[in-house]
Amino acid sequence: MTALFNSLAVTFGATAIAAGLGMAVAVTAAISGRRVRNIWLALAALALALPPFLSANVWLELTQAIRSNWTPEQAETAGLPITAGVLGLMLWPIPAFAAVTAWDSLSPGLLEAEPRLRGRRLLGDLLLPAALPAVGRSLLVTGFLALTQFAVPVLFQVRVLPEMVWIRFNTRFDTMGALEAAAPMIAAGLLTAWALRRREPAWPRLSGPVDAGLLRERLGNGWRLLFVSIGGIAVLAGLGLPLVRLAAEPRTWNELPGAFAAGLPSILHSFASSALAATGLCTAGLLLTGALGGRIRGPGPAWLGFLVPGVVLSIAWIFLLNRPGLQGIATSPLILVLALGVRYLAPAWAGIAAAVRAADPDLIDAARLNAGPGMAFRTGLWPQIRRPVCTVWSVTYLLCLWEVESILLIVPPGGETLAMRIFNLLHYGHAGQVNALCVLLLALAVGPTAILSWIGRSPEARVPLHPEP
Repeated sequence: MTALFNSLAVTFGATAIAAGLGMAVAVTAAISGRRVRNIWLALAALALALPPFLSANVWLELTQAIRSNWTPEQAETAGLPITAGVLGLMLWPIPAFAAVTAWDSLSPGLLEAEPRLRGRRLLGDLLLPAALPAVGRSLLVTGFLALTQFAVPVLFQVRVLPEMVWIRFNTRFDTMGALEAAAPMIAAGLLTAWALRRREPAWPRLSGPVDAGLLRERLGNGWRLLFVSIGGIAVLAGLGLPLVRLAAEPRTWNELPGAFAAGLPSILHSFASSALAATGLCTAGLLLTGALGGRIRGPGPAWLGFLVPGVVLSIAWIFLLNRPGLQGIATSPLILVLALGVRYLAPAWAGIAAAVRAADPDLIDAARLNAGPGMAFRTGLWPQIRRPVCTVWSVTYLLCLWEVESILLIVPPGGETLAMRIFNLLHYGHAGQVNALCVLLLALAVGPTAILSWIGRSPEARVPLHPEP
């Protein structure tokens, strides 16, 4: 019961913090000019892309003086708000992006038709109701991710359900007890999957988005100052503080050469498994969505792989591969790619399906008529979806790079990833080495994603007027 109470407290606390910070950043981005808006959204994306170990390590160091005076009983209770706060600072970009996307579809006529729609009425009568469906679904995802988070609560010594699942299976090999402890998380995953299956209808856009200047003027100086201040706190605490703390610590750079030499196998394993999994998932997404011809399909039941706790997936892999003839897969690096593929198939599939739906079908039909059926994808569809596909690859690669929970129990001998190495060292207080490994992990994340961003700079689709001879 203690683990269930702690999990619910951390979940609701982290979701409330993420909702407040995310909505403040979303309002700040909505009332900003195009260039400033893009900066806010880029900062939100960077905050979401930070490895959880980096934020956890920073707050472990900052709260060490306070936590050193706690008794074991006090540590678990007092660690709840800290854990919820760290998770909230990690997850606020999810509701922020949901709200910004919802407000982009607002018609300027809604503001122009009612001049008295200002200040609190603007928020309560227009912005919040317009964003409620999308933000509600995003908060379900946020709450589920907080509920199933394993690494951060364990580092702060807070007993939660994922830890109970791991302890019951890893120390007692009690499969049924582990599944019993995971039942609330599995139920939450099914509820989230059911909520995500519904999509809002895509209404045609007859005008551009709401003018940021008009929205800023209607909101008023008081509300604007409040949201900009809260948004600044979210960005500084969730992104600026971890990066500044990492760069300003001398031990980070002193430990870097040794950490690189000792962690080179883990670096190679992380890059290979994440890159192969991301490439395979994007390829599978193109095939499964019907991008090469056929009806566009969404992920559907594949969401269960993402919405089942990672520790439970590890147990399932052990159960499936503990069969004669399958030991070779269980002890090879292939198991990491398979586990990551099942874990992140649905997000990759959904992202590519959204890109294919947004493509202009007239260009595809024109390419099919002018260049032949075999060239419809190459000249009609691919130039339109190359940028979003590269973005999906980058996001999937980052998710695989940070992953710990779903591979914790199945990592093959000598196949430790960099994320797992950092997670293990955090338990023993090697702050300098952890910081150095976080720098290497960030470099491993930035390099491939930067290359993909450059490749994704595609021109508009060009359909040849006449087929090539």
